[in-house]
Amino acid sequence: MSLFQNKYRVEPAHLKDYHYSSEGEYYVTICTENKRNLFGCVESKQMVLNPAGTAVAECWTRLTEDFKNISLGDFVVMPDHMHGIIRINKKLVKTLHDMIRVFKSKSGIQINKISGTPGLKPWQSGFYDRIIRGEIEYFFVTEYILNNPIVYELGKEAKEWYELFEERNSLNNKVDNA
Repeated sequence: MSLFQNKYRVEPAHLKDYHYSSEGEYYVTICTENKRNLFGCVESKQMVLNPAGTAVAECWTRLTEDFKNISLGDFVVMPDHMHGIIRINKKLVKTLHDMIRVFKSKSGIQINKISGTPGLKPWQSGFYDRIIRGEIEYFFVTEYILNNPIVYELGKEAKEWYELFEERNSLNNKVDNA
């Protein structure tokens, strides 16, 4: 941990010397500031988006308009976060971080307009990313994204499912790196 603006912060988990403008598939998670429920609720294991959640989903799908050499995989908007897959199809001048910055900016403007909260910071700073390495990992990431409303509704019981997801990914990475 280091200090930034007199606050402790966790160091980013980004790969050192990796160019996040490279072709490939990236799994990202973006959380709301203070994990506030802003985008709807989970009912009967399905995500029900409110207008702010719908705006977030629309802003996410429009990323391909701002960044022509990308495509999007599965994604889900949850009450207090979102998960998605971004494919960079051709090396870009812009990076994954630039894409997320544009997404947060545009969606933040829409969220504040819909919610009548000008100037509110809807997203926490930073985001989680993971480079997807191979078809098996892609399958598990997609499975996690699509099942996230179920996991969210189950709450603490879902911890076991998440641990299984991480264990599968860990085993997959060991096989890929062998």
